[in-house]
Amino acid sequence: MQIRTLAWSDIQQWIQLRAGLWPDQPQDELAAESRDVLSGKVLLIVFVAGENGTLAGFIELSLRSVAEGCLHSPVPYIEGWYVDPAYRRS
Repeated sequence: MQIRTLAWSDIQQWIQLRAGLWPDQPQDELAAESRDVLSGKVLLIVFVAGENGTLAGFIELSLRSVAEGCLHSPVPYIEGWYVDPAYRRS
């Protein structure tokens, strides 16, 4: 298993994983958000985990100006974290 930052070549697999985490969000919105992240329009750092060209999961991190229980700013914040069911507990 390799953990690395997201690349343009990962976009379709990442969108599918995001749909697993947020199944009620329309696919076209997930795709648009993904393109915005990769093009730098949205400040979000994404790490993916995968092997043999297949993504197993991801974690999306941002810096927020405020977060509940935090006294200082900016605050690192996990926006989304998902592991494909086939890779869980492995």
